[in-house]
Amino acid sequence: MSKDRKNEVGLGRSLRNVPTPFADAAFDYWHQGYSPIPVEGKQPRVTNWPSYSAPNSRPSKERMGEWAREFGGMNIGLVLGGKIGEDHRLAVVDIDDDRFTGVLEAILGKGLIVKYGAKGASAFVRAEEGVETCKLASTHIGHVGDILCNKSQVVIPPSIHPTTGESYTWGDRSLLEVERTELPAFTARQLGLLKVIVQSEHTPTILGGTGTHDATLRLAAQCVRFGDNAEILRVISSLFPSGYPGNTLDELPGMIEDARRKDFDSPVLSQSYDPGDIGPQPLGYTPQNTFVFFMPRSRLVMAMSAQQLTTPAGLLGLANKDFWEERFPKLGPKGEPAGFAPQWAADVLMQACRDRGPFNMDRVRGRGVWRDGSDIIVNLTGRVPEESKNVYVCFDPVDFDGGDYEVDANRILEAISLPNWKNTDDPLLLLGWMFLAPICGVLKSRPHGFLIGARNTGKTTLLNGITRLLSPLVVSLDGQSTEAGIRQRLQADSLPVILDEFESDGSRGRLSSVMKLARSAYSSESQVARGTPEGKALQFNIRASFLFAAIHPTILTSADASRIIRFELDRHDNDPNTGRMFNQAMDEFEALGPAWCQNAIRLAGLVPEAVSTFLGEMPPEDSRHLNNMSTMFAGAFLALEGRVPSQAEAALWIERYFDLIQIHAEAHRIDDADDCLNHLLGTLIDEYTVGSILATVLATGAGHNSPPSVTDLLNRGVKVVDDGFVVANRHPGLAEIYRNTRWENGSWRDALARIDGARPQEPLRFNGPRSRGIWLPKEILDGIDPIGRDYNF
Repeated sequence: MSKDRKNEVGLGRSLRNVPTPFADAAFDYWHQGYSPIPVEGKQPRVTNWPSYSAPNSRPSKERMGEWAREFGGMNIGLVLGGKIGEDHRLAVVDIDDDRFTGVLEAILGKGLIVKYGAKGASAFVRAEEGVETCKLASTHIGHVGDILCNKSQVVIPPSIHPTTGESYTWGDRSLLEVERTELPAFTARQLGLLKVIVQSEHTPTILGGTGTHDATLRLAAQCVRFGDNAEILRVISSLFPSGYPGNTLDELPGMIEDARRKDFDSPVLSQSYDPGDIGPQPLGYTPQNTFVFFMPRSRLVMAMSAQQLTTPAGLLGLANKDFWEERFPKLGPKGEPAGFAPQWAADVLMQACRDRGPFNMDRVRGRGVWRDGSDIIVNLTGRVPEESKNVYVCFDPVDFDGGDYEVDANRILEAISLPNWKNTDDPLLLLGWMFLAPICGVLKSRPHGFLIGARNTGKTTLLNGITRLLSPLVVSLDGQSTEAGIRQRLQADSLPVILDEFESDGSRGRLSSVMKLARSAYSSESQVARGTPEGKALQFNIRASFLFAAIHPTILTSADASRIIRFELDRHDNDPNTGRMFNQAMDEFEALGPAWCQNAIRLAGLVPEAVSTFLGEMPPEDSRHLNNMSTMFAGAFLALEGRVPSQAEAALWIERYFDLIQIHAEAHRIDDADDCLNHLLGTLIDEYTVGSILATVLATGAGHNSPPSVTDLLNRGVKVVDDGFVVANRHPGLAEIYRNTRWENGSWRDALARIDGARPQEPLRFNGPRSRGIWLPKEILDGIDPIGRDYNF
């Protein structure tokens, strides 16, 4: 042990020469990139040790020092399963039966890094994905050894064997003498060969050295599908006892050749894979070490882990039994068909995915109308051009006949204008949303709509009519739906989503998560990063246009409000003729639905140019708002005219609807921090607002006599300090003020901290409760009049 190492751990052998394996050598392995842990005998002495196999999760230098001082006299265990490069993990092929130690070199080659203990040998390898910890045993021989990888550790020299009392030893070289990347690779195919050798009923006969001819012939037939002739020859030869006197070894090469001539090997040996018309088509691999396939029959994309691919159940989830048996046959003891070989099939499938390279999930697109480069792809039946650069999935085809596309959009506009709208021009924007919703996949950004109306405003009738008009390209759900439920319903589809009764009195967490989903769906570049169970249909970017409806709309954040256009209905005058006309028109929408959708599809290629034309004529304003208005105008113009507007026509529309543009610009001028502050300052204490009380106190001085007073402010978590005031981070009075708002549960702290001049405040007393807070300057009260002089402070 070097002087530096002794200084590092502060330990060495004691004066009585008591062995200290961990203190002596653990740091050497740590510096080499391994994860050593102290073990007592063969059992780890630290908790949660499997976590040290994760990338960048090795024990820290400080932790190693603590262990060396506390457990220096214990053995060293190396945590296995850590990544080596991109595609391999540290593993050990542990053979306990001395009769099988020759198999290690026969399969893995010469120059192995081998550890010896009381019996057998353990070889350190780089295991490829798909090789997991497992036992090597059979009913014919018993326990032979183990493959140690994930959730495993192995005791290494100079540890002391708990049975013999002697040190473990290395072979020709120690693990410290080679780079981890130089360890031999161990593949799923090699594991398959090793298992055949261990599990074959013919192996005990060969190990015994008598009557070996027939046993060797049959074992060769079982092995040939797992390797080439030279490898099979080495492996089977290693089983024969030393000094074997017979001539079976001389006949073995011919036996292997004969097995191949009899087609006992499988097409897998060529490493080729033909998916045919029904098999999973390899697409590539993901950063999560899953392998991605396109399923031609279900028109889905599936991601499978290496572990799933190596099981019969996992493969049968991709194709039927006949498919696998034809390509990857498994042979019985006498060479008869016995199902299929999952390990071998998995090896070929994974290699086929690796050959395709990394797979970007953003390339997967579901049902809907999409822009693919300069092309418009209509993916409703699953029949799309083969040269498309993206992957299109279509589990549930939508096949409908839109007739001759004759739909009078002016009649549609007249029908949706019949209710009593707060803004009389809002129906034009709604018409634009209705036209673009079925083809929302072609949009760079997708403005959403929020239809607001009390009872007896026609809101539900209008929403039902819109749903009929957008059928069959619409997903209509109850407002109680969860974000996860919406994602699962949409998957990779780009379709409009209508949510009725999306009320603010529902679960705030659920409403907020749905709004976040809609926010991410607004932009084609916004991805939803969600954990996806492996082996299930993948979910990718959400590209959908939402239309919410409610009597009491949920409180929107400024980020949500800038992506959602509010359409407000007032109560109507109960005119029976108007009501009859409206109901009849909404019923007729059902028959017009296919034609309306087909007409939008026919004009989808014109949408980008139409949006750009309107955007070029827009007045200066918030960029997202201008994009929203341009998109809605483009949809309405295409619906009404069936063509792209000229610049002059776009300018005329913008001039005509200038007031409408300004009305809807208000949502973009709302700042969340100012909103939060205004909510507080506008809160009433008796007949006075918090803002007016603060303005008075800061102008005239504090007093505690007449309510509402400084005491009332303190009771609500607000305190005048210097030339400003402090709002507590936590206070029951503020919790009540902000209850059922987007700033509840202490969220007002983060919002108010964004006010100009705001700074953190050390803990203060607020009539009992003590809390940190946010100090705000008195200048933010400019424009708020103090209370009259008759008020007694």
